[in-house]
Amino acid sequence: TTPLWAAAKNGHTLLVQHLLGNVGQWRIQENVLGVLDAPSKTGATALYMAAEHGHEQIVIRLLAAGAQQVSMGDGTTPLW
Repeated sequence: TTPLWAAAKNGHTLLVQHLLGNVGQWRIQENVLGVLDAPSKTGATALYMAAEHGHEQIVIRLLAAGAQQVSMGDGTTPLW
């Protein structure tokens, strides 16, 4: 998991907003999926966790930042 993932899961909107300001910098350092779409061990992304826990403002911010609706292994997507 990443700080962005944990903040999205726990509803820390201001922290998510702050972390999203650094996503571009993180993407340079991350060469696989990037922090924005980095999955947990179960395949859930920050967008998935924010949606699952009902954090609408975080979902909006993540989508605006370019988060992808990556499917988990079972075919579900964050906005399913």
